Amino acid sequence: MTVVFPLFHLPLVAMEHVLCMMNPYELINLSLTSSRTKRRVKCFTRTKEKFEAELSIDQKNPNISIDPEGESWGYTWTSDKSNICYEAKIFLIGYETLRFAEKPIEELMKWYDYVNEVLSCKCSTFCVDLDCCPKQNRLIADWISSRHNSVSCLRIEGKGKQCSEDIKYLLSNIKCYERLLLFMTNIEDNFEAEIPEGCEYLHVKDAKFIEYEQFLRLKHKEITLLQSILTNQDLNRFLKSWIAYAMQLLMDIPYEVTTDPNIIERFKWYPFNSDVTSGYNIRRSDGTVATLCVTKVENLWHLVMIIY
Repeated sequence: MTVVFPLFHLPLVAMEHVLCMMNPYELINLSLTSSRTKRRVKCFTRTKEKFEAELSIDQKNPNISIDPEGESWGYTWTSDKSNICYEAKIFLIGYETLRFAEKPIEELMKWYDYVNEVLSCKCSTFCVDLDCCPKQNRLIADWISSRHNSVSCLRIEGKGKQCSEDIKYLLSNIKCYERLLLFMTNIEDNFEAEIPEGCEYLHVKDAKFIEYEQFLRLKHKEITLLQSILTNQDLNRFLKSWIAYAMQLLMDIPYEVTTDPNIIERFKWYPFNSDVTSGYNIRRSDGTVATLCVTKVENLWHLVMIIY
């Protein structure tokens, strides 16, 4: 026996209450039933807090993850028919459906356009592995930049010299306003790329291409450079220029030792992961303060700095 529930015959407040109880899977599936239903769902989601979506294109399988209030609802595509599972699998923090597609990346782009239209998504994170589909890297960059003026977090991965030009293209065409994560390795020796401004946090896994003059141009509030070629002298010069003084690192720079737990706690978490008990506050003439710590992480010495 089929039971029909007259959802769209309910009073507006009652109808919206029912829609509010639906998860992203249910809203999307409901929108697929008819063009009229699709319009109703779109009207509803436009007036509510936007869903956040994460897009990932990597060596495994392209994935869309919709994350309302910390619970993930994902779609993943594979070209391996043996892995097909149209039922949602339950994970620790959410759900995922794995679907077959002869061209998984094209299917992701097509499906995301529909999801974005229906749910009015905000792209919180865009991750791309440049080794996944080298011939489509620029197409993907153009596609995401045409859908969103900027993303909250941009993560770029890649290995080898063949990624160099694509890295530059993505950095030039995709804007992010919060976190820029560059996880490239083994790039060409003479690689050069301008790091875009506009985001607060910068993490570079292989930062050998960032020389001192470029380092000075970085305006991000938090910067993590691994495998950097910057010398102690470079860091010394940087600190001197930052506070407009001369002399050696901290030796004749005015500073105050701080054990403020609110500050020290920030160094314990990603990206610093530093177990420190104190730091050094230095103050610039305009009143801006930075806290410095020198710490050893995984047998490597790190100079970490927070500006606030």
